Amino acid sequence: MRCAKRGHNTTFETPAQCVSRNTIERDKDYIKQTSWDDDYGSGDESCDGYGEAMTYGNSCNEACGTNPEDCKQIATTYSCWCIDGLKYINQECVNGTNCSCTDSNARSVLGNPCYDDCNMVEEVCDLEELYWYCNCIEDYYKINNTCQPAANCPS
Repeated sequence: MRCAKRGHNTTFETPAQCVSRNTIERDKDYIKQTSWDDDYGSGDESCDGYGEAMTYGNSCNEACGTNPEDCKQIATTYSCWCIDGLKYINQECVNGTNCSCTDSNARSVLGNPCYDDCNMVEEVCDLEELYWYCNCIEDYYKINNTCQPAANCPS
């Protein structure tokens, strides 16, 4: 039997070994696999979590606030990963709106850092890739790494 731990393939002898060693409940990070082809990823593969699918991926793409361009240089593995647009938070795949922002004047939205620039040109920002990012709320812009009112933008 094979169990896939998010991003890793691990072989176990029995299904019981897929169970968390710390609790009686099944460890959410382990997904039972009935068969697995290491070379091609074919077979009877499934993931237990909502919004998960067997695919090539990496944890960078599941993290909140990461630019997909930055993740392209990171190796991928064939395993259970969140489907497009979902983020892995508290051991489950959820909508990116659940990403937490440390700045009280920012919200997790489909956006990018371009929109936070005091001198942003919306037409230019619209051409950049959107991803779940903590953009400043309306009429606020990133100044010294915090979202501040537009009135504080340098002239």
